[in-house]
Amino acid sequence: MLKNYLTIALRNLRKQKAYSFINVAGLAIGLACCLLIVRYIQDEQSYDRFHENADRIYRVVAGFEDGPPTNANNGFSWGPTIEKDFPEVEYMARLHKMGWGEERVVARGDQRFYEDSFFFADPDIFQIFSFPFVAGDPATALVEPNTVVITESMAQKYLPGEDALGKMISADPYNDGQFIDFTITGVMEDIPENSHVHFDFLASVATEGELAGWGFDPVFTYMLLAEGADPSDMEARFPDMLASHIPADRLAQFPLTLHLQPLTDIRLHSNLRAELEPTGDIAYVYLFSAIGLLILVIACINFMNLATARSAQRAREVGMRKVLGAARPQLIRQFLGEALLLSGLALVLAMALIQVALPVFNSLSGKAISINYLDNLALLGSLVGLTLLVGVVAGSYPAFFLSAFRPSEVLKGQTRHGRSRAVALRKGLVVFQFAISIFLIASTAVVYQQMQYIRAKNLGFDREQIVVLPLNDEVRASYETMRNTLLQDTGIQAIALSEQVPARAGSGSRYTIEGIDEPVSAYRLFTDHTFLNTYGMNLVAGRGFSEAVPTDSTDAFIINEAFVREQGWDSPEDALGRSISMRWSNIDRSGQIVGVAKDFHLFSLRDELEGTVVSIMPDKYLSFVSVRLAPGRPSAALDRLASVWATVAPSYPFDYYFLDQDFDRLHRADAQLGQVFFVFAFLAILVACLGLFGLAAFTAEQRTKEIGVRKVLGATIPNIAVLLSKDFALLVGLAFVLAAPLAYFAMSGWLNDFVYRIDLGVGTFVLAGVLALGIALLTVSYQAIRAALADPVKSLRYE
Repeated sequence: MLKNYLTIALRNLRKQKAYSFINVAGLAIGLACCLLIVRYIQDEQSYDRFHENADRIYRVVAGFEDGPPTNANNGFSWGPTIEKDFPEVEYMARLHKMGWGEERVVARGDQRFYEDSFFFADPDIFQIFSFPFVAGDPATALVEPNTVVITESMAQKYLPGEDALGKMISADPYNDGQFIDFTITGVMEDIPENSHVHFDFLASVATEGELAGWGFDPVFTYMLLAEGADPSDMEARFPDMLASHIPADRLAQFPLTLHLQPLTDIRLHSNLRAELEPTGDIAYVYLFSAIGLLILVIACINFMNLATARSAQRAREVGMRKVLGAARPQLIRQFLGEALLLSGLALVLAMALIQVALPVFNSLSGKAISINYLDNLALLGSLVGLTLLVGVVAGSYPAFFLSAFRPSEVLKGQTRHGRSRAVALRKGLVVFQFAISIFLIASTAVVYQQMQYIRAKNLGFDREQIVVLPLNDEVRASYETMRNTLLQDTGIQAIALSEQVPARAGSGSRYTIEGIDEPVSAYRLFTDHTFLNTYGMNLVAGRGFSEAVPTDSTDAFIINEAFVREQGWDSPEDALGRSISMRWSNIDRSGQIVGVAKDFHLFSLRDELEGTVVSIMPDKYLSFVSVRLAPGRPSAALDRLASVWATVAPSYPFDYYFLDQDFDRLHRADAQLGQVFFVFAFLAILVACLGLFGLAAFTAEQRTKEIGVRKVLGATIPNIAVLLSKDFALLVGLAFVLAAPLAYFAMSGWLNDFVYRIDLGVGTFVLAGVLALGIALLTVSYQAIRAALADPVKSLRYE
């Protein structure tokens, strides 16, 4: 019987090539989508889990006034103090990248490169993290000052073919021309992609001398807790620790709260300021999982629809088998076997599709996923299990439906009751398919509109045509000459210096202000006189910085409108002339507020625009050069900039980035979400239309004689096309009624993550419904017109 079942199954596949192709292709696309998303989820959930003690590693994060954590970075003194006061801490290490995103020059001999992954760390970093060494001893590699561990890639880059241990490289950690020699004491494997932090150089923190401070610095603190240690108990004791090390008046002004964040939560459950690298979002994992599952459901629906639609052709087969003694369980096994055969064929095609689609998927999702079925038993198990599940689920209804036919009715052609139930089910499944498709189309449209809004949003400054370069001592020494030379070129409009730049800002300070009892926190922006003009930041009150006013360099401050609102002042003018003071890095600054700038964004549009204070600092404290290019010929201006740079700073490579690209980076995950939505919406529509195409063909075939009669009686081709299409149009309309509200609520929830967002209108959802209807009608119209064009003489001779 097994041989007979297989023979019948293969015969049906050959006999019904179009339906077999639709089923196999639809299932293959659904399986491929699911498997890609399974790998995506595996990759997201694997972040930082390769460390041997990942479940005992925590990062110290901070907030204010008993609120939730707000910052991933902290102060240099926090880690050593916690390690000293809490016996639960086995090892502590601080990871410290100099500055906020600036690149540093690394040199060996005549080779000089800018590197953006040069960090300092405490010696116990390798006791906490399991970064495999190729050479050297991880326990002692960073004990001594002026030692550095590099990755294999950097060893190949700077010392190709050499034994790196004991060799020297130099780095300029402050971009001030003071190169420091480092001895290479270790070479480690390149850090895996699924790590929340990546570095190429890790130097001993002892190189920098004693580092201390309770304010926020670009330092990240990690701890390995002892077995059985309770992090929540430690957090409850943190306030007493802070009170014993920070003066009460300072703590009252700067009410810190410390928290311990599990290492394995950083990738998907952390959205803090000053993260080392952009994090992921657990919501996207859930969302992609749902999308992949929905596409697979659509494919299963296709199978069930087409199988039940073709049931009339196999009804007599079922009747004859029952007359000859077949029991219902045997028939169920037969039809389930055919479904499993189809899903097996779909699996083979899905694996081929995955190999073709994987590079595209990686590009869309920003991943570097690879698939090796033999090395990934979980994926292989998922693959086999999913195939079996799809075969059973997709074939279950046809199997139980067909096997339930009564021989006496079937052989007389009396299956109307069964057919009516099957028709009702098919219609319900078509509605469900297109509801999913409309949901994905509408969601894609909303994500696209939000991304366009972000790109076009007025950030309070002109981000176009601004080139940002790392500042160094040679440029500082000849800055005025360089500036005057560049401004003579018509392709260069302005130039400025600053400690931070938009999209790479992250530092705040405390300010004492006239009329405000308590010190207030605000973001700081240290600049030169020309920064506001270079960035096109406009004032709403007061004046800007002026080189004609010498005291502006020391006692003038400019705030933004958000700062005015935060202090509850009546108007921007109310802020002018107020005295203001701050303390930063042992520098005391005091003066007056001379201007109020129109609000400008330093961060992602997901974040609330917050108060910012702009003040002038000597160029030794500044880190970036910003150059505004004239519209039209940026390549010529960049060539000129490179030429002047080579003259002014011959020891430093010419390296730059465009500011607008940096802002796009802040929303890369959301942009990738839009791209993935688009692709999956397309696939969902494709799979749904495959099924609709098959159903339309079947409907036309079932009504062949009716169509012939109608044509003989004078029906036109449009009449016939409308006759065959209107039922499907009604089903798509019902799907729209169900899907539009769900899409609206889902996208409203997603947009709630953005402080600055589009307004959801009805038009987007109506457009999604119209588009789905148009696609469905195009799919059906081919079969409708084909049937309408058929010769009525042949139609009436049908059967």
